[in-house]
Amino acid sequence: MNEEEKFRANKFRFPEDQFRFTIGRGVLRILLSRYLGLQPERISFFTNKHGKLFISNSTQFFFNLSHSQDIILYAFSDIEFIGVDVEQIKENTNCHNLAKRFFSEQENFNLGLLPPEKFRENFFRCWSRKEAFVKAKGTGLSLPLKSFSIIHAEKYSFFEVLNEDGDLLTGWTVCDLKGIIGYSSALAVNLLNPSIDYYSF
Repeated sequence: MNEEEKFRANKFRFPEDQFRFTIGRGVLRILLSRYLGLQPERISFFTNKHGKLFISNSTQFFFNLSHSQDIILYAFSDIEFIGVDVEQIKENTNCHNLAKRFFSEQENFNLGLLPPEKFRENFFRCWSRKEAFVKAKGTGLSLPLKSFSIIHAEKYSFFEVLNEDGDLLTGWTVCDLKGIIGYSSALAVNLLNPSIDYYSF
């Protein structure tokens, strides 16, 4: 890690969070080195004004990452607008209050149609999709979560994004990444029907 990354790691209060940050950045450099053909230590990063990471060494290759507890999720693409999110499905989260506060009317309506036992898992799935979209846009929370809806696309397995007026934001695909027990995760990319290769290790 460089000095800036060491500084950020040391800002975490708990040692386990420092460790996760350090491991996350280390693995990120190793994976990017294989894509870019560079030694890991030669890869440098910069952030936009909202904190989204980019590679200083390349203007044609992009990535995003998310972590929750002991899970780290990475996405790599030649599309700039890509984002991922992973969330541990926690039992002590007040999902109903958070949904009312941060989700759109359409999303709350759709969640309200579910059986009570399905609400928590689907709340976290909705949250992951919205976070992945915000991260793909690179705007941080300057884009309010209530200002857009992510709904299931008819006849497709992915999700679409609607603005606050209910109009479709064309070109966007949001999809769930399943297979991590106890977690919800999602990917958003500014590309229709993308080809996705998914690996876990």
